[in-house]
Order: sequence, then C-alpha cells, then structure tokens
Amino acid sequence: MRIRHSWFVAALSVGFVVSGCSKDGGSSGGATSSEDLSLLPADSEVVLGINFSQIQSSSLYKEFAPKLMEKVSKELGDVKAACGFDPFDSVKSISVGLKDVGGESTSGVFVIHGIEKSKLMAKSCLDKLNESSKDKSPMTVEDGVMVEHPSHGPSIAVGFTNDTTMVGVIGADANKDSIKKVAAANSGLKTSSAFSEVFGKIKSDQSLWVVINAEAPAFSQLGQLGMHPKRIFGSLNVTDGLGLDLRVRMSSADEATQLTTMAKGQIGSPMVKAMFDKLDVTSDGAEVHVDVAMTEAQLKSIAAMAKGGLGGLMGGGGGM
Repeated sequence: MRIRHSWFVAALSVGFVVSGCSKDGGSSGGATSSEDLSLLPADSEVVLGINFSQIQSSSLYKEFAPKLMEKVSKELGDVKAACGFDPFDSVKSISVGLKDVGGESTSGVFVIHGIEKSKLMAKSCLDKLNESSKDKSPMTVEDGVMVEHPSHGPSIAVGFTNDTTMVGVIGADANKDSIKKVAAANSGLKTSSAFSEVFGKIKSDQSLWVVINAEAPAFSQLGQLGMHPKRIFGSLNVTDGLGLDLRVRMSSADEATQLTTMAKGQIGSPMVKAMFDKLDVTSDGAEVHVDVAMTEAQLKSIAAMAKGGLGGLMGGGGGM
C-alpha cells in the first residue's frame, strides 16, 4: 500500500514545535521518562523534549498559537478532514535524539505520545490522505510500519509500541526492522553516563529542555566565533512569562570566565536590562550559566519592536 507523506510532515511539524514529554506514554504531558530516553540513540548529538501541557496552559501560548497555526493550517486541515482527528490537539509529548543534524546523513529516533494508532492506521484514513495529498514521494505501509524514502532528505520509518505511542526512525536504515529493533531496546541514552551527568543538571519538567554535544561536527562553526564549547544544555519555561536556564560547558574555567566577561559587556547597558525581568550571566568552573526571566509584557514589547523593524525593512524599497 502506498500513501503520500504531506500529512506525516504536518504531524511531525506539530510535534517538534509544540509537543512535550510524558511519563505515561499517553494523554498527558510532563517530565521526560526514562522509557523514552531508553529508545533514543546513546550517541545522539542533539536531544530535546518539550512539555506541551504546560505550554498550552500559558497565556503566551494563547497569544501566539494562532499565528503559529497559520503556517501549518492547510496540512492540519487535511489530516483532520481525512482521519477525524487534529494532530495539533492529539500530540501530547515528544522526545528526540538526532545525529549529524543538518548534514547529508541525519539520523535518529523520535517518540511521540498521543496520536491514536487506530485512527491513523485505519484504511479509510490512509486512503483519504493518499487522495488528498499532492506530494509525489510515496510512503509504503507494511506490518503496521510506514516507511518513506524521499528524493531529498533522510528516510523515515514510523510504527507504534502501543495504542498511543509512536516511534520513528530517521536515516538510511529506516525500515520496519529498525522500528522493531528500537522498540525492543531498553538501553539508549538511559545508559550513557555522560548524558546522565548533564541531564541531571537540567530542569526537565519545564516547557522545553535540550542537550547538545557541541563537539559534534555539526557545531564546528562555533569555533569561527571564538567559542569552543563542549556541551550546551538547559531548559526554557513558558507560563505567563518566560524563563531560560542555560549552561555552556567550556574546555576550561579560563574559557568560561572569558566568555562570561564578553557576554556581560554585551548585555550591561540599561536599555538591554530594561527588556528583561532578570538577565544574569555567571561562570561556575568551566560552565557559563545564563539565567533569564521575562514577563509577558516584556515579551510582547520585544515582539512589537521586532515586527516594527521587519516592517520598516520590507517597506524601505530596497532589494536585489
């Protein structure tokens, strides 16, 4: 059986942008579970999770969600019409582990909670999606696993480990066997001492968290900026304001001190500080710690300034 993949891209777009990580593999968002981490590759270079339940309840989400939805409304509308469910409302959690991000051989695993297998895999749903899609890259469905080999970009395979837990494999080895292998695993990042040490410093119950291995080739360009970080990790909290807790681990305490001094020089003006409720940059051994807090009013003010600046540029009559 062959279906088109535009619906799949839409569902993943929702997941990567706005979903969170749940412990129960089902209907609610929350802190990332060890079960999810056990499915992600131990050598992942970028790992992230997002707590969608918390984001959805925030006033910031209610303010900016309609603008976000405009970008994927057509694709989401197709899915809803074809299958009787809205991916934006259905997706409750996601965790992702990727390697070679942005490269020609991007690979990794993602786990999405909330989409019902019975609805997505129903023949009527797949048939309707096939009819409505304009994409020319086919996806095959075999033994409950969907596999796509697009002409551009990595291959993707998707299956379910239970009624509401979707597992996906990205990369050249994406196929039904790789899905079964990942689903049967109980190791992954959960067994990585290097990851666990960093993960232990993160507020993983907040809206979003990320761990980046900055020594990976994908981040080599940071060296051109005079930075040689080893790890970048932290969390972002979205409620009625915004809070950022970010750490950059350098090669030495001296490098961390230098980066901290440089950052303080950039943010030290009264004009910049007035835009934040809190804006601190400190060093702790080899780590640079960035602690930011913004109110809803401050965020709206910055958004208005950005919109005004962009409008001025677009209306300035310049161009190529």
